[in-house]
Amino acid sequence: MKDSQLRFEHPAPGILRSVFRGELGEEEVTSIIAEAGAVMAREGRITLFHDWEGMTRYTPSVRTRLTTWAADHREQIDGLHILLEMRGPVMSMAVAASNLVLGGMMRIHQKRAAFERDYRVAVSNARREAR
Repeated sequence: MKDSQLRFEHPAPGILRSVFRGELGEEEVTSIIAEAGAVMAREGRITLFHDWEGMTRYTPSVRTRLTTWAADHREQIDGLHILLEMRGPVMSMAVAASNLVLGGMMRIHQKRAAFERDYRVAVSNARREAR
């Protein structure tokens, strides 16, 4: 049995934060893509913050699916931030390869403080623009 947790936060227009713990599989990716798609349909654009520091494992097919989705929607994505604990050189290389495919649009955070700072700034700017 897979032990994982996924939740979403919508703190401001066009901002989506996913918080994930455990093994990232196809079911979670489907949820993430659906949630992001709903935000884009409603708001037109999106800034994504993936808090995946607690991710323990994922498969190459999951990474490929998420990378392909982001590449297909890059015109609607204003930012893509991901907080990860790099669990070895293979994971580091895989994330770097995905970012290369995306033209460097991913901001990869290994420190929570920097991730949270960028998140707070994006939320504050989105709320100000919505007024």
